[in-house]
Amino acid sequence: MATKYCNAFDIDETICKKPLYEHDAKAENFAVEISRISIELNKISGGSFEYNEDCVVIDITSDADAGEIGDKLSEEITDFPFIIFEDEGERFLAVCPYDQGGISIDEVIDKIYEIVDE
Repeated sequence: MATKYCNAFDIDETICKKPLYEHDAKAENFAVEISRISIELNKISGGSFEYNEDCVVIDITSDADAGEIGDKLSEEITDFPFIIFEDEGERFLAVCPYDQGGISIDEVIDKIYEIVDE
């Protein structure tokens, strides 16, 4: 599974073409939600958090059902908005990359891999 950071607005159209599962954000609002969270973190941190519009995109192509993966992830990473979507026959998960609730994005990525690999 490949993992990369990219600007949420750059992949917005791709996410909206074929969303398979939405958690805490609608596909058509995902990039705006990432931006909103970034603005809030910037305010809370007194400006030490640098605003950005990045998200983490993970290739989760497998035979597993996207709904089942989404349901399991929704229970495990409740504070992180994510969208499972399909692009050119491949399945991806876009997730908010900001550490939240004492959980780092690295821990979230590990949890995603664990659930997808089940």
